[in-house]
Amino acid sequence: MSSLPVHNSSCLEVLLYNPVYMQVARPGGAVAPDVSPAAVVGSVVVGITTTIILFCSHFHQIADDKAANKMSPLVRLGTANAVKVSQL
Repeated sequence: MSSLPVHNSSCLEVLLYNPVYMQVARPGGAVAPDVSPAAVVGSVVVGITTTIILFCSHFHQIADDKAANKMSPLVRLGTANAVKVSQL
């Protein structure tokens, strides 16, 4: 297994560039990713939308999760707080 180079990066840089870096890295040195601002904005919009859809799709499972002692994010937050989070 080869090891990847370690860089001092902010969390945002890791989230935005790590998947791109994995695609464009070359042996002997990394290549700066050529990503347009529109691609980044589009990716963030798709990611946030997907996250909201997945979060909201679990509201009907709260009672069953509580009964099974599953500590899903919605069970931990409670229904009222989860609704507040989904309205952000």
